[in-house]
Amino acid sequence: MAIQFHDRWDTTIPLLGGKSAQGWYYTPLETIMTAWLAAGVNAAARDAATTVIERVPTKWDGGDQFVECFEYKLYRIGAPAEMGERVGMRLRQTHRLNSAGTRRVMKCLFDGYHGSWLPGDNGEELTWWFMRQHLDLLGK
Repeated sequence: MAIQFHDRWDTTIPLLGGKSAQGWYYTPLETIMTAWLAAGVNAAARDAATTVIERVPTKWDGGDQFVECFEYKLYRIGAPAEMGERVGMRLRQTHRLNSAGTRRVMKCLFDGYHGSWLPGDNGEELTWWFMRQHLDLLGK
């Protein structure tokens, strides 16, 4: 499980990667999130998979900082016969390689600059909401 909070206007660690205002080079956030998603998935399955990014509604959405959260999901897309479906079925079938309960990878974006944080307790509450979903995996 992984969650990343990133302010959209950060020039110290640019969201899209590249050279920062201080002259350092950074990997784009999308590349980092995709690597977190692929960790623990065998190479053959990963190579045949597609990453899907879906908006996740939360009670912290919007506001002055326009908070938006997204989940990365990894799917294997195959022909019906490959997925154990009837051969006569023409629709392609998908199989999620990482289930939400075991391998959730999310990013939350908000308007701000390097060092900004969500107002009040929103950042801490959003983090706890994410972590609480995994307490059963941690034996809690």
